[in-house]
Amino acid sequence: MKIQEIEIEKLKPYENNPRKNDNAIEGVAKSIESYGFNVPIAIDSNFEIICGYKT
Repeated sequence: MKIQEIEIEKLKPYENNPRKNDNAIEGVAKSIESYGFNVPIAIDSNFEIICGYKT
């Protein structure tokens, strides 16, 4: 495992994600603006998000 930065356009949402957190987006965005974003997301070799997805 390694941490690296990639272009956001390469990320693909996990199609089977059961979470529906549309109401939390504004609050999370404000929190990131205030405190920064320090927790990386995990992706597979196809750039599909497998952990750390917001919706």
